[in-house]
Amino acid sequence: MIRRGRARQRATGSRSPWSALPFVGCAAVAVAAATMSPPTGTPFALQVFLLASLPVLWAALHGSRLHVLLVAAASSVLLVAPLTVLRGVAWDVADWGVLASWVCLAFVLCPGIQLVVDRVWRHDHAQVSEAARQSLGRVRTLSDQVDQLVLQAPTGICVVGLDGVVERVNPALVTMLGRPEDPTGASVALLGLLPGADGPEVVRSVLSADGATVTREVRIGGDADPHHLSVHATTLTDEDGEPSGVLVHLFDVTARTRVEARLDHLSSHDGLTGLANRSTFDGVLEEHLVRCRRYGPAGAVLMTDLDHFKDVNDSLGHDAGDRLLVEVAAVLQGTLRESDVVARLGGDEFVVLLPRADRAEATVVAQRLVEAVRSMEPPEGYRGQPVTASVGAVVLDEVGVSASELISTADLTMYDAKEAGRDRAAVFDATEYALPQSGARLVWASRVREALRDDGFELHAQPLVDLGTREVVGAELLLRMVDRDGSLVAPVHFLPVAERTGLIPQVDRWVVKRGLERLAELAEVGSTVGLSVNISGRSLDDTDFACEIAAAVQASSVDPSRLTFEITETAAIADMERARTFTQMLHDLGCRLALDDFGAGYGSFYYLKHLPFDYVKIDGEFVRGALADPVDRLVVASVVSLAQGVDGHVVAEHVADEETAVLLRDLGVDLGQGVYLGPPRPWSTFVAELGGAAVEPVPADLA
Repeated sequence: MIRRGRARQRATGSRSPWSALPFVGCAAVAVAAATMSPPTGTPFALQVFLLASLPVLWAALHGSRLHVLLVAAASSVLLVAPLTVLRGVAWDVADWGVLASWVCLAFVLCPGIQLVVDRVWRHDHAQVSEAARQSLGRVRTLSDQVDQLVLQAPTGICVVGLDGVVERVNPALVTMLGRPEDPTGASVALLGLLPGADGPEVVRSVLSADGATVTREVRIGGDADPHHLSVHATTLTDEDGEPSGVLVHLFDVTARTRVEARLDHLSSHDGLTGLANRSTFDGVLEEHLVRCRRYGPAGAVLMTDLDHFKDVNDSLGHDAGDRLLVEVAAVLQGTLRESDVVARLGGDEFVVLLPRADRAEATVVAQRLVEAVRSMEPPEGYRGQPVTASVGAVVLDEVGVSASELISTADLTMYDAKEAGRDRAAVFDATEYALPQSGARLVWASRVREALRDDGFELHAQPLVDLGTREVVGAELLLRMVDRDGSLVAPVHFLPVAERTGLIPQVDRWVVKRGLERLAELAEVGSTVGLSVNISGRSLDDTDFACEIAAAVQASSVDPSRLTFEITETAAIADMERARTFTQMLHDLGCRLALDDFGAGYGSFYYLKHLPFDYVKIDGEFVRGALADPVDRLVVASVVSLAQGVDGHVVAEHVADEETAVLLRDLGVDLGQGVYLGPPRPWSTFVAELGGAAVEPVPADLA
């Protein structure tokens, strides 16, 4: 404090109150010298001059050079006079020596001390000044950075005073609000970001949160271009911890809100056509049935399926098929009323709910849908059979029926329309239930459900033979239904119904589970042959099924490379991307994939390109004619070359004799399957044959 006072005195020329202190000291020493008794032993002058040195040293340390000279002169006058005049002290040589030493101290040494002190003070002052300057520079830099951060922040920032007036905003906030003017100086309530009738009320609503952040979302802009903002407000405090204002942050969450809305839409709508999806339609139908149970049955369900749609996919590709589905969806919506509900179930299947229709109106609407699809322009470049629609309608004329039963019945009735020639509508009539077609299919659907519930299926095995060594290297597991009398029912009678009624995924799960059990049995007896199972195109759309397979394989501890999944080339794959994901999951698991009936449809090469197959099974049509028809032999040779090019193996189906087996081997076919090499047989028979036991006969209709 004294140094700062001296610096101010030197800078301003003003007198410090400390500057009089040495003179007061001199006066005190003079009074003491005049009144004190002469000592004995020590020269009196020495004691006086020692006392007089104190004011001079004080002036040297804390005063200016002028102070030192004035104090030294004052000391000379105030000390020598009392000693010589008032006290009459006699001066001897020692006293004069002491006086000379004191004069040297006062007029020579003290200015030197003062110079050293002054330089030390200046050095310290320079260091302190430099440190202060650097600190101030850092503060200014930090302040500039904060200002730049606020100005350039992509989020909106607003500082509000305790009076509710906006004190500062950044450009991002002005842009987000879409305001042409800067809201600084206006009431925060006018921004509409936080609840409150006026500015102070808005501030109080934030302060009442006790330091917690107040958040909310607001919507601004019109319906044509709405924007969604996330508002975060928190209390600002001063150095004493008292509230000094409110800090508001704005985040533009428009993109996130739109994505969430899109995901919500996709969860209830078909991603391709924009129509309601299966789950949404099921919910709407269930609500309608609740109303029917309260007010009486009303309405109808219509199932629509496109005829020859697969030909479009196979000839023009799935992109053309997708465009056609979008057009069909638009045609169906344009034909129906706003109160009607139309949904896409998957693939080329659509379902409609007519909430207030009776039988007559349902018949008219069904026929109208058929005519609307018939009148559509064919896809560009398509030269196949015209794409038409088959419609099956079911009228709700009784209470107690479930949604699944309605959809299943409508689906089977639609199948009646297909069997009657396609491009037409059929209406279900309960009085004709006992007749073939719909009634028979409903019975078969019921029997499939019973078999799934009561484990009423059985697996037979058909050997897979190496054509070079004639060794059995595997077997294909074939499904049979056990009838009520114990006889076996061939899959041709019940699998199409399972496909149409949506039961096939459950059947596939049953087959895969039993197939893993059979593999475990083979491992127990030391056999290394592999097994193959068939899965439908519908299951390929279900990635959860692939996860279930992976979990089952890992739980069974069987070698996954010994399990092959066969996919029929003619299977209708509704979503190729999901099918690719499904097959890739199985392939990564270590399982094998086989493309069955290769060449039977138009999609062979498309599937081979997009799905990771290990085996290609040539359709029996080409195998049966290979001996006599050079075209069939050329097809077989081409498939062999194609499969070898993708590191795959070739399997020939329907090998009926030795000559065909030799020809296929010579053409490069790896494996063979057929009645000559081994017809299907019960599982116990197949296992016994592996051990050298005799072969049991197999009924011809099951081979």
